[in-house]
Amino acid sequence: PSRRAPLTWWQSLLAALGLRAQPSSLPPPSAARGSESGAGSPLPDVVVYAALPGWREREALRVEPDRAARALASKIVEDTRSRTEPAERRFLERLAAQVLSGELDLPIFPDSAQRLDAMLRQGDPPLDDVIAVVEGDPVLARRVLQRASSAAYGRTMTDLRQAIVRIGLDVLWQVSMSAVLNAPVFRVRGMEDEARTVRRLSMLAGSLALELCEEPASRGEHFLAGLLHDLGSLQIMRVAVAARDAAPAPSGVASAIAHHGAGVGLLVARAWAMPQSVQIAIGGHPAPVTAIELAVRRAQLVAQSVLGPTVLDETGLTAALSELGGSPLEVATLRRRAETWASQGLGDE
Repeated sequence: PSRRAPLTWWQSLLAALGLRAQPSSLPPPSAARGSESGAGSPLPDVVVYAALPGWREREALRVEPDRAARALASKIVEDTRSRTEPAERRFLERLAAQVLSGELDLPIFPDSAQRLDAMLRQGDPPLDDVIAVVEGDPVLARRVLQRASSAAYGRTMTDLRQAIVRIGLDVLWQVSMSAVLNAPVFRVRGMEDEARTVRRLSMLAGSLALELCEEPASRGEHFLAGLLHDLGSLQIMRVAVAARDAAPAPSGVASAIAHHGAGVGLLVARAWAMPQSVQIAIGGHPAPVTAIELAVRRAQLVAQSVLGPTVLDETGLTAALSELGGSPLEVATLRRRAETWASQGLGDE
């Protein structure tokens, strides 16, 4: 009898996923509504959009977290088949394996940020308690002094208590939450400039999304969604530079970010147990549907128009934001604020 040819690595992976090795292997959108754990069993309240598995419908899809990871991994596998450069293929193989295993090697979300968040949710905590948390995190304390000494406040500040009073608890919370983007792993040695650009854009987008929030109860979620909307880009950059052999070309990394960044970002947000609304905004980017997603997308466009790489004049920006519900007055106001914040060093280390 004739012997069957050995499976390639991607055929083996697709077989493990329970999918066929052909472009039509992704399940149809309707299949995502069913549970693999048995008929009638409830699905968790996790909603993802087309940007995760590659589907283009604008409706929400309820899927199990493991199934979402498998769908994303299969999409990366299919992408790998179209690449001819060995370095790009190896890079995508590593990315697919990481997504499938769930071993993202992420930094722990800062304990000081979580403690401050818990304190502030209880109302107005005693200032001494707030100072104690900040003092216990030297990196956070330095960033608080840096923010209080920025051009927005006029003069250098060296006293931590005075610095906290100057910037206020709201900005303190934002600074603490932003610290995760400055973790050493997200500086991405080998792609430092690209990673720094993503971090600056993300911090500016977080502040702009907060400006666009119309519901006081969701201010924190607006900020986090804007701040973390491009997490997938940083994680994919980390995978790109992790190999000891030749790194993929920048164009290959950019293509992977464009095709898989939203899905990878959603997996990171899940690993950090971000609020569901934040996960939706990250997983649905760049196909906004919810109010927070729309705010984040508008914030991102304004941030990019100020910091790059997307260059839009005011006419182009107004046209782009009008499709997302933005008015000309809002565009002009947001852009002025973004330019002011950028000139004051928001997001600079």
